[in-house]
Amino acid sequence: MARTIKSSFAENISGEWLESLYTRWQTDPSSVPDDWRHFFSGFDLGSGQELQGRNKPEHDGTSSLKLSGVQSLIYRYRSIGHLQACTDPLSPCLLEHPLLSLANFDLDLSDLDETFTTRRFLKPDATLREVRETMQETYCREIGVEFMHIQDPEERQWLIDRMEPCRNRPQVSDDERLNLLEKLHEAALFELFLQRRFPAQKRFSLEGGDILIPVLDAVARSCPQAGISDVILGMAHRGRLNVLAHIMGKPYENIFAEFRDAFAVGFAGDGDVKYHKGYSAERTFPGGSLHLTL
Repeated sequence: MARTIKSSFAENISGEWLESLYTRWQTDPSSVPDDWRHFFSGFDLGSGQELQGRNKPEHDGTSSLKLSGVQSLIYRYRSIGHLQACTDPLSPCLLEHPLLSLANFDLDLSDLDETFTTRRFLKPDATLREVRETMQETYCREIGVEFMHIQDPEERQWLIDRMEPCRNRPQVSDDERLNLLEKLHEAALFELFLQRRFPAQKRFSLEGGDILIPVLDAVARSCPQAGISDVILGMAHRGRLNVLAHIMGKPYENIFAEFRDAFAVGFAGDGDVKYHKGYSAERTFPGGSLHLTL
């Protein structure tokens, strides 16, 4: 026989009415019926709140609404802040996205210096001004980040913990900056050379996505320091030749020979196109060596 599950006595009670009753109890416990008085006493006891000497509610309805608005504002910046990011140097920057306006969260400029509980945002409590400035500088400047589609909460929090404290401006040494610039130039000049030297050949250019090379290079450099000795990459056609040259270390002459079909007499291969081929190499970085396979 199926068990009958009894509904909670508060299941169908209006939330607004219950809130008003709770506020009355906080102001004057004798103003509510005994059963509700016992209920609220147990509720606060269970949450560890001190009841002695309380003469008025800790938060009124307005402050609760504003606190909820601040929490929603933080979530909104993390979700769509990238829509306001100034990533196009040829277009004027958007000063404020309509969906990030304070008015959408029942907040206004008079609340900027109010302190709110912010839970996992940098510190337990912060003013609205601090929250807004941090979110703007983290998600709405030259770097746009779209990550809230990630389903794993721990993965999302991992990204948040690395972006918000530094406001997406990590400390990078001059040597690291020069290396990033060098890899970016290598990627761009490689594509430019292939376009001019072999204009009629299919190659699946990385143009427009050149940043992939310095990003992969930075990941590869960090692997030995993290105790990683082997990395296997899998990727599509686009940019594969550039990755072979600048991440895997495949010699330029070998790549260009495939464009010219310049192979030694008697050379036997699988006949596959150049942008399908893989490669394996041992790379040495300041932190150690790394075996790479594509």
